[in-house]
Amino acid sequence: AGQPGQVDGRRVEVQCARRPGPVIVLINGAGGPLAGWMRVWAPLTELGTVVAWNRPGLGASDPPHVAQTSEAVAGNSTSCSQR
Repeated sequence: AGQPGQVDGRRVEVQCARRPGPVIVLINGAGGPLAGWMRVWAPLTELGTVVAWNRPGLGASDPPHVAQTSEAVAGNSTSCSQR
């Protein structure tokens, strides 16, 4: 399970493994939760930092307070990866 965090004052569930190398951000879609990434989590952590998060309204993340446009999702992804 992810850890609680804050993005723009809203609760977000995030899982992060920090390693040297590139930052890999996993964005779930089609209503799938953070747990859906666990099959590929370990191999990806060998490549660099991996960040996965439950988008607003999924898992333990607060419901969305703005429309979930590509800009909103990208902004949240950036905020989660900089935690």
